[in-house]
Amino acid sequence: MLAEKVALPLDAYMLDARSEAIVTYATSLIAAKCLARFGYQVVPPPLVEGRPGHPDRFGITDEAEARRYGYHPPPSRLAGPRREPELPPGAYAIMHGEVARSGAGQVPEGGCLGEGRRALGSASAESFALPFALAGEATARARQDRRLLAAFDDWRDCMSKRGHDYPDPWKANDDVRWQGSNVATATEREVAVADVTCKRETNLINIWMAVEAAYQTRSIEENETRLDEVKQTMDAELRAATSVVMSSGTTWSPHVAPR
Repeated sequence: MLAEKVALPLDAYMLDARSEAIVTYATSLIAAKCLARFGYQVVPPPLVEGRPGHPDRFGITDEAEARRYGYHPPPSRLAGPRREPELPPGAYAIMHGEVARSGAGQVPEGGCLGEGRRALGSASAESFALPFALAGEATARARQDRRLLAAFDDWRDCMSKRGHDYPDPWKANDDVRWQGSNVATATEREVAVADVTCKRETNLINIWMAVEAAYQTRSIEENETRLDEVKQTMDAELRAATSVVMSSGTTWSPHVAPR
């Protein structure tokens, strides 16, 4: 299974790649209008959707990518989408609220980005941090779970039969031998392909996902009220952002960032 296709219970309380792109773009549109009041004309970056699912959660899962790039990311993925407009000199401080006043008057609290977030009704970073914190806890618990540890043992045995000695996929992913070059060596590509093959043959990704999902479900049950509040705020923010983007006349389908 490709990690892009993985879905976990706490995803319902986080913006997905498409929704995050819409919120980011809407915030940039509002911030650009704010900057115009201070004499700065900027163009928001394109509406770009990030990679869906959980692309890096389980290490490399795409065999074709492993054969070509090993554990290195494809060149198209290195830069990533630009999330803020290119700012002329002097605009950065107003954008981020580093000054209280400018020539045109009082700078909004938090700068023009702060104005954009308030216009969308965005929650505080602390509020949105809850589902991510719970997901992190679920991941830590899953990695100590006997079911996942047994699956790692199966993966390790599979790798050993192919001549590669690693206790778990992260040790293979983080092998210091891969760090010295921007281009994958033949050995790195060989290990990466074996890694993906052994994940598939041992059903590791499905087991890993099922164990994490069980811990996430437990966390949702224990934090239902707080998570429901996060979701209500998130859904309202997305509705407001969608309205801003549609009103701008922007083409609705975001370009998807390279995988």
